[in-house]
Amino acid sequence: MQNGRPGRDGDERIQGMKVNGLGISLPSKLPNFVDVINYGDLERLRRARRQTRDQDGRCSFDKCFNFSRCRASRKVYVYPDPPGLQQSTVYSNILKAIRQSPYYTNNTRDACLFVLSLDTIDRDQTSKNYVRSLQTYIDALPRDLWNDGENHIIYNLYHGTWPHYSELDIGFDAGKAILARASASEENFRHGFDLSFPLFHPQHPFSVPAEANFSTRPDEQYLLSFKGKRYVYGIGSETRDSLYHLHDGQRIAMVTTCRHNTDWQNYKDERCEQDNERYDQWDYQHLLNNSLFCLTPRGRRLGSFRFLESLGAGCIPVVLSDNWVLPFTEIIDWDTAVIRVSEKNVLLTPDVVFSIPRRRIETMRRAAKMLYHRYFASVERIANSSLEIIFARLDQSTGYRNDGASISTLPKSEQHLTAVIFTTPELSSRLQKLVTELAKLDGLQKIIILWHVGRGTTPDGADFGTNVKKQFVLVNTTQSCLACIPSNLLNGAGTIVYLDERLRNFPPELPRMLQLLGEHPTRLFSATTFTHTVQSKKTVTRHLKIAYPAALVFHSSYLTSHHFRGSSPHCDFVRLSIAASYLSESPPIRVGRGDAQQWMQLEVFDECARQLAPYFPPGLLLPPADLGLL
Repeated sequence: MQNGRPGRDGDERIQGMKVNGLGISLPSKLPNFVDVINYGDLERLRRARRQTRDQDGRCSFDKCFNFSRCRASRKVYVYPDPPGLQQSTVYSNILKAIRQSPYYTNNTRDACLFVLSLDTIDRDQTSKNYVRSLQTYIDALPRDLWNDGENHIIYNLYHGTWPHYSELDIGFDAGKAILARASASEENFRHGFDLSFPLFHPQHPFSVPAEANFSTRPDEQYLLSFKGKRYVYGIGSETRDSLYHLHDGQRIAMVTTCRHNTDWQNYKDERCEQDNERYDQWDYQHLLNNSLFCLTPRGRRLGSFRFLESLGAGCIPVVLSDNWVLPFTEIIDWDTAVIRVSEKNVLLTPDVVFSIPRRRIETMRRAAKMLYHRYFASVERIANSSLEIIFARLDQSTGYRNDGASISTLPKSEQHLTAVIFTTPELSSRLQKLVTELAKLDGLQKIIILWHVGRGTTPDGADFGTNVKKQFVLVNTTQSCLACIPSNLLNGAGTIVYLDERLRNFPPELPRMLQLLGEHPTRLFSATTFTHTVQSKKTVTRHLKIAYPAALVFHSSYLTSHHFRGSSPHCDFVRLSIAASYLSESPPIRVGRGDAQQWMQLEVFDECARQLAPYFPPGLLLPPADLGLL
């Protein structure tokens, strides 16, 4: 093999993906897609920590953020570049991305958020990019703008210096500012206030093409690999010193070098010469592109360049960094794409990866690539995502919506169910049977019946039997659609169970679908799905999974936040499938056999998908149809 790059911080079984997504805008021809999704509502159901006041008095969103600045604005002001002060490539690119974003304003009065032009990226005193006397420059800022850091975002990739690399050592007082930092620890990270930021190289692309390739090769040469520094002394060395035990040179490649800084020879041990020789024989990029799992041990700090590099290559990161808050953890369910192993169990890592089913591995690899391209593939996407996370928090905290409507209040219990039944023009006994079976579900609060006007006079709840003691709401309609449901009926709806009266039997998969929704609250579950093929102008074929509206289970936020009214109401369910795919990083999940029944007109919904596809924006990355595996 050729010489590699310098080391970084960075059921078949093999033998030997909180989402809360970010908003996008579509052309005016299709204004009712995912740009008004109520991300805050979804976020309340995720496992990520809530925005609560810290008991130790540290800043929280409630205590240290001025919401009044953001009542009429979602804009960001960047201070003018300071004369005579250089900026690192990384920070210069972040500021450039913000200034070119739709959120930028050069008017301080219009700003909700503020970003310093003083370079705060590298606060290691030994670094060439370290800005000295930074506190003096901050003290000279206009007091009415700085205001002790209120509504400011401070970006930082490197904190502290040798020997401890303290997370609290950034060399200046950040006041009430939000810290967007790499290598954040659970101990010091202020959940719901700070941002867990990715660590990336100065050479990281500023922008990327819209098209992305999520395919992976079925067979890789290596199961697990790592190439990087071994740190013969100091913090971060203990874990990396153990990696040579895992190396077999065939399925597992662990190659390290002692070469680090100028004084490494003063601390070298008996293995250094052999390690350095082996290290030079392996190519870093070859290992990255030809491994199923890429070890990502901590360096001097908790974060590692290798984390993003692994994601981009479709190599599943195996994180050996205790208490590291992974990037953008507030909106990403990292369990879909990352394996975490305790540092003390480093020698058990092969056992962990050997035990993962092949099907799960392929799902995680594609999820890793998708997460990378959506959030991390360029400085533009990283910077915009950081801003959108904060804006999503604001929407959740203040009830702000682009359409002026307030965010619906979630029920206190996630077990609250609302059933919606679509009826046909012909009277039948199936409706009564559905109602009777639905009434047996725990937590059912309300049954909304979309009463087809062809059936005649609308009944009342008593007509369904005195034993069904549920709230009944009947809505006159002529077709199965989501826009038919009055929004006021969905306040506090919780989980939606959507059924079509034409089902031959009450779906036996429903209890399992409800259970899965409790575990994956942003996903869409269906008893029947079909795949639509999209062929783009660049001949890139995408297969999108669509949920058929016969038996669906999903969270009501998708309805309270969508504007579904359009020229083709029957296409609402295609929009729902695509929006759920975008937000949850997963296509609709089919539960059960998924057999299509004769009355199901799949071609109608396939035509809807075909009509909607041209309006997909270039940046809309949807997961492949076979990604949604549980």
